[in-house]
Amino acid sequence: IIQTLSEYGIQGKRDDINTGVWVDSYDNGSGNSSGNDSGANNNSDGTPTANKIAAVGVSSSRWITTHGFALNIDPDLSYFDTSLIIPCGIEGRGVTSIANVLREQHGDKKHDDGHNKNTQIP
Repeated sequence: IIQTLSEYGIQGKRDDINTGVWVDSYDNGSGNSSGNDSGANNNSDGTPTANKIAAVGVSSSRWITTHGFALNIDPDLSYFDTSLIIPCGIEGRGVTSIANVLREQHGDKKHDDGHNKNTQIP
C-alpha cells in the first residue's frame, strides 16, 4: 500500500501504535484537510496530524484466518465527521483518501499529471 501511494506522490507511513497506513495532513490555509472536514489538521505545536488512508485487518476464528485491507480512493468522508463519531476509535486522528491528498497537494484545480478520480491503480 505504501509503495502504491508513492506512485501518486503520497508519502504513506506506519504508526508504531495503530494499524493501517497513515499520511501527514498540513493545514494549507484553506480550512480543508486531507482528512475529514473537522479542520483539525495540525497539533497544538503546529506539527501535522496523521490521518488514516488505509485500514489493514487480520482475524482468526476456529483455525481459519482472514486478512484484508481497504485503501480510500475517493469516498465520501463526510460520514467520518469527528463531531459524530471517532474514526477507528482514535482520538485526534482523522481519515483521508488519495483524492483528498492530491487535492491538498495541487489545490482543488484539476492537475495534468494523469492522476484523477478515474485513474486505475497500477
